[in-house]
Amino acid sequence: MRRSIAFFIVWLVGAATHAQWDPAQYMVKRYTMEDGLSQSSVMNIVEDSTGFLWVATEDGINRFDGREFRIYRDHWAGGVKRRGLRAYTLVHTSTGTLVGGTFDDGLLVFDPMNDRFEKFISDTSTGNTDPGDFIRTIFEWGEDSLLVTGATGTFLIELARMRSTPLHELCPVMSADMLAWEMARLGDHVFAIVHTEKGGCALLRIGPMLGDATFIGKDILETRLHTDPSTNRITSKDRDLCLYDGQDLWHLRSPNERFVKFQARCDLGPRGFCWLHGRLMIGT
Repeated sequence: MRRSIAFFIVWLVGAATHAQWDPAQYMVKRYTMEDGLSQSSVMNIVEDSTGFLWVATEDGINRFDGREFRIYRDHWAGGVKRRGLRAYTLVHTSTGTLVGGTFDDGLLVFDPMNDRFEKFISDTSTGNTDPGDFIRTIFEWGEDSLLVTGATGTFLIELARMRSTPLHELCPVMSADMLAWEMARLGDHVFAIVHTEKGGCALLRIGPMLGDATFIGKDILETRLHTDPSTNRITSKDRDLCLYDGQDLWHLRSPNERFVKFQARCDLGPRGFCWLHGRLMIGT
């Protein structure tokens, strides 16, 4: 499914504060294939620590410097160059590592020294499998470690050690067929929307260790998540976490408090979240 048919950049024209936000202070420029973008199906955008924008598309990963695009359509696996790169998601970690999830080539890690993407291949001596060819979710768990959900399950990926461990081996309340669909951090805890083996969804609270995890009950969240995991959404910024259950928005300020429902109701359902100057922007 196409998430976008264009690539937009919002440029800040004047200074904006949390209390005084004016759309007139921004201007929008549209970038298309005519401007050098590899394809119009933009799946994800991230900014790295040097200021480059990285754009995931179904025809390569684009690096944008504000003027032109550098397109990466190939990747390397075990020293062999492979043609084609259909990117689904991107994450730039706090340690400066750019990681990409693809539709059919697994997890890729950018090698800045050689200016190319390398496929993550775990140490097979551990006996653990990789997340698979399709990578849906990448979440930074710790320094050089990621929680990655792919076609074969959810895994803890340790980049430096080249290890891949199924999450259910580290998190007792998880089973092998449960998938952590979306995740967000609040303080030293991580909240994950989990697709269960019974076909439903539940909210998992992890932290501060992976083994310290519990599923949230009605004493904390007075709602049931939508049975379709792609309908539920979760996001956080600083000391605020917001959850969408397919019908209502819920807010949380502390990992051990109760969720509070917003008065406003989203009948159409949010298609995406974005934080801008302390405000939660919702696409419907």
